Amino acid sequence: MTKVALLFRGQPRFLENNKSFFSHKNWIIDKYETDIYCHVWWSNNKIMSSSTWSNISTTTFQENDIEYIKKNYNPKKIIVEEPKHFKLSLEEESNISIKHANNIEQLKNIQNCISQMYSSEMVSLLVDDNLIKNYDYIIFSRLDNVIQKIPDLNILEPEYFYLSNLHPRFPDNLYIFNPKYLPMLRTYTDFYNLAISSDYLVAESIYQSSYKKYFNFKDCRQTDDIRTFFLRNL
Repeated sequence: MTKVALLFRGQPRFLENNKSFFSHKNWIIDKYETDIYCHVWWSNNKIMSSSTWSNISTTTFQENDIEYIKKNYNPKKIIVEEPKHFKLSLEEESNISIKHANNIEQLKNIQNCISQMYSSEMVSLLVDDNLIKNYDYIIFSRLDNVIQKIPDLNILEPEYFYLSNLHPRFPDNLYIFNPKYLPMLRTYTDFYNLAISSDYLVAESIYQSSYKKYFNFKDCRQTDDIRTFFLRNL
């Protein structure tokens, strides 16, 4: 049976909606032998941060968020951390501001971008070298992501990196890939260099720069068979 590591990162938004959980259950957890790994930001009853362009209704962390994740997803490994402020050096801030001077809105949201990169790296590190050889595929998602369709993993060509063709800028709604590509999620440690090399100061562009750092872009496959949407309210 195809074995999958399903990775979740970020904030536990709108869990009580259940749509995200049941979509992952129907499309992945019930179809394949699946181990789940999570890095989750959580601080009871505090308001969650969000990018200014996200159009997400104001949301607070709920007391039972982590209990919900553990009960429903039964993660093999989970890290829960309080949201944190990330500091760049004055030189790094200056150089990033110069590089992205035409992207004022993106510069305003740099903390959200770094937070996402940190969460991505932390969850990727949970799948260590002793574990990675156990999996046929890694699927990278988030807890407010509702899957509408994904390809049948049993018939995919396993050597490629699959992502949605929603747009041409490396959409980050859901990735499916051979475990060899896992290092491209380690985007926090090298955030400054990735931010400088990226065309835009947004998560998708940072992921794209990280992928290009490690791998050949010809091995990416954008497909109409990956379709999801992010919950924006209950």
